[in-house]
Amino acid sequence: MHKSKLLLSVSLLFFAKLSAFSQSSTIKVEIEATQTAVKKNESFSVSTALYNTSREVQVLEVMSCSYPTQWEVDNPSVFVNQVGCLRNVLSRIRLNPGEGYKRPVSIQIKLIDRGMPIEPVTFRLGFQDDNPGAVPKPKRIWSNAVTVSVKR
Repeated sequence: MHKSKLLLSVSLLFFAKLSAFSQSSTIKVEIEATQTAVKKNESFSVSTALYNTSREVQVLEVMSCSYPTQWEVDNPSVFVNQVGCLRNVLSRIRLNPGEGYKRPVSIQIKLIDRGMPIEPVTFRLGFQDDNPGAVPKPKRIWSNAVTVSVKR
């Protein structure tokens, strides 16, 4: 009897982990810069969208204020601006198949001025589901790449 309970527990844990792991692969991340040209060190907004591409309901957990901390940038010259607040609340976002969740994130491009012409900057954002109970932790989901021209 003890062995069957243990086997059942291990099986349930395995399928729970498998479910949590596979969930993030059903989410598509898209970003769009609200400006195509920005000044160096100027903050600008990037529209982020998380879409459910599966045939099942997906639940994402996002923070009300620290949503920007759930994003990572793949370019060392680009930074996500953090936001402070008095009450940071975890929200569960329920996405039916085909539905999306959109929210802006503030970005800043910091380049060293060497007197040379500044070239366009390309970057992607990676989203990390903030579900503290997910084991294993869901993988970061990367967006499409966007390019922004930077002016002095």
